[in-house]
Amino acid sequence: MKYKLTYSREVGETLKFKSVVVWGRNLTTVLHDAERTGWVSKGWKFLGVESC
Repeated sequence: MKYKLTYSREVGETLKFKSVVVWGRNLTTVLHDAERTGWVSKGWKFLGVESC
């Protein structure tokens, strides 16, 4: 199933958003991976997930 992960990051006074589409077997696995993804280590905050 496809899921869209949404991240945000503050750059100066601007709030930027990023969406990434991933494939996953189930929502639990996708959420676990979303918290550990490289985007989080680069300063992006995980906001949420939706199926698509």
